Amino acid sequence: MNPLNHLKTKIIILGLLLSFSLSNAQADPYVWTFNRDLDQWGDLSSHSWAFLTTHQFPNETLNSGHLELKHPAGSVQNWIFGPTSLSLNIDELKHVHFSLTLNNGGDIPESGITALLVWTPAGNMEILYTQAFQLYSGQKEYHIDLSSHADWNGDININRIHLPHGDFTGAGYTPETAVYALDWFAISAEAVFDTPVQDVRELWLPAIFSDNMVLQQNSDVTIWGETADNAPVEISSSWGGSASTVANSYGDWKMTIATGSADNNAESFTITSGPYSKSFNNVLIGEVWLASGQSNMQMGLVQSAGGGDAVNSSENDQLRLFNIATNGSLEPQDNVNGTWQVSSPSTSPMFSAVAYYYADKLQKTLDVPVGMIHGSWGASNIETWMSKETLMSLGVSIPTEMGSYVQLTPTACFNSMIYPIIGYNLKGVIWYQGEANLGNYTKYQEYFEAYTASWRQLWRVGDFPFYYAQIAAYDYGSSSFNYMAAKVREAQFNAMETVPNCGMVVTLDVSNCADIHPLDKNTVGDRLANWALVKDYGFSEADYPIHGPTLNAIEERADTLILHFDHALSLNTGGEVLADFYVSATGATYLPASASIENDTTVSILSPVSSPKYIRYASTGCAEASLFNEDDLPAPPFMIEVSDYSTSSVSISSFNEKEEVVLYPNPAQQRLIIKGIDKEASVNFYDLAGKNVLQTTINPSQEIGLPLEKGIYIVRIQNSSNSFQKMLIVN
Repeated sequence: MNPLNHLKTKIIILGLLLSFSLSNAQADPYVWTFNRDLDQWGDLSSHSWAFLTTHQFPNETLNSGHLELKHPAGSVQNWIFGPTSLSLNIDELKHVHFSLTLNNGGDIPESGITALLVWTPAGNMEILYTQAFQLYSGQKEYHIDLSSHADWNGDININRIHLPHGDFTGAGYTPETAVYALDWFAISAEAVFDTPVQDVRELWLPAIFSDNMVLQQNSDVTIWGETADNAPVEISSSWGGSASTVANSYGDWKMTIATGSADNNAESFTITSGPYSKSFNNVLIGEVWLASGQSNMQMGLVQSAGGGDAVNSSENDQLRLFNIATNGSLEPQDNVNGTWQVSSPSTSPMFSAVAYYYADKLQKTLDVPVGMIHGSWGASNIETWMSKETLMSLGVSIPTEMGSYVQLTPTACFNSMIYPIIGYNLKGVIWYQGEANLGNYTKYQEYFEAYTASWRQLWRVGDFPFYYAQIAAYDYGSSSFNYMAAKVREAQFNAMETVPNCGMVVTLDVSNCADIHPLDKNTVGDRLANWALVKDYGFSEADYPIHGPTLNAIEERADTLILHFDHALSLNTGGEVLADFYVSATGATYLPASASIENDTTVSILSPVSSPKYIRYASTGCAEASLFNEDDLPAPPFMIEVSDYSTSSVSISSFNEKEEVVLYPNPAQQRLIIKGIDKEASVNFYDLAGKNVLQTTINPSQEIGLPLEKGIYIVRIQNSSNSFQKMLIVN
């Protein structure tokens, strides 16, 4: 920290109000607050400063503004100004607090840029800080806190705060293209410091901590921020938890505080450091989830089918929403734009529909508070949501400049929208993305595995749940793009076997071949919520089904293929014609094949080619679901080789699909792996006459041989903890 000795600084604060927006809102005032502790930047006697803010909105006019200037003794001088220039002379300038109030002219602010700039003695302008943001309907306040960033030492120091500098293209705008019409005001001040100034920076926390937040129950939740160098920091809470720490030599601090079980009561906590304190009120303790992805995740609730009714009934004090504004950077950032809000008709319309329906179902089913954090960006690829280190391990080039589309720039969205909230305690993540990766579909499964692993590693809470939606069916207008989309779906399905603690929902039956953004987001959110309810909260799959029919084995009979499915007690077509099955002898040319359901659990396919070696279901761009189980869940599409599912090995059909124990055949030989048991268990095989034909014991994940004749068997697995029953088919 460089003290301010004999400082003579000219400060210029400029505000530009731009006329440009897209959406409607009530004519309420919006308030922006900006803070800057100038002593952090060292001796500024030869530098002129400007704080520039640009906003896009239509027809607003500056109603009033407020400038607050503090000197070391702590006294405050205030000036109220209108939309005209005002010059001031201030002695012993210590701290600038600036806020302005705008009257809405009909539409709410849609987006904007904030920048902190410095003019050097040579007359060069350098940008120290840029930040883009968005506002949504019903958001009454927006705060940008610039009070705790790197020390100024004559050069831009980005090591501590990773702030971008250069021009506005990093935020996706340029002043030349953004300015349409503007009102402006200017404030200049001359300041002289005659005594050194101690470090009394105000306490700062990132935006993810605000009133109305939800903290994860039964956890040691992490809370962090900045204060004066080496200053003590304490936290006390209404639920009895407390903690303390000391900031490091840069002023950074982090600590944890224990939370109890959710109880639906509004709580509060206060953080104190030196003369400063911050209190957070109307805080709930419950379940916290994060939603991310691209446009099908980003689509607002009001834009979805039935969204108007959902918005009107969204008043729920036990459901809290945090929307992360879209933003991108080539370097990790310290903060996001957003604030926690109570779910209501004024806060829910543009919140992610999938995330809202997901959180709403969890809240109403669990009857505990739920906090939903949402950060997604339309047309974003998976690479933009990964860290630089993860991308480098995958051999992905790290850009040195922002791309034309920020959301397609590797690591850009991660740096600005995810990195600043890493450490905020979560229960898990939901994800809906994939369309932007058609061009490199061969890499998608590898990237998805690395993406999930990296987020889990960064949060350091183990393999938390990752539930995701398979991309919807859509006619891309070319066979090559339709094939790429089918391969991305295949990669997403295969990831179920390679990514631990994950689950996928199929969206074929809620797709729209003419719209890449199908409107039925309620079904998607509902199905994702079922995964959490069953896997994380102990509910029965009988009540909250999560599996559609899943291909298990293929029996070859002359020119007929018999397909066996798991999770299929009663196959049906959902009122449609069973279709979209294709077979091939070579893998080059596929011909449509007629299919029919047999015996409730199998599908019979009459092959149009001899010796079929390949089969596909619902793998075209515009495929529609036509195969469902008794829970009305669709079968996932597949593109497979018949030999991989040949019934020369053991195949399994379900007997009691509502249990957690699963039987896995080894496709190479008649051997069996039983997963889901927690200790040694006895295994008995009975024929349909009830005769016990084989008895053995098995340890968790042990593989056993099956010297069984062809036929159908009932398998009973029993240990001191549980007893399960399955049906086994040996062909």
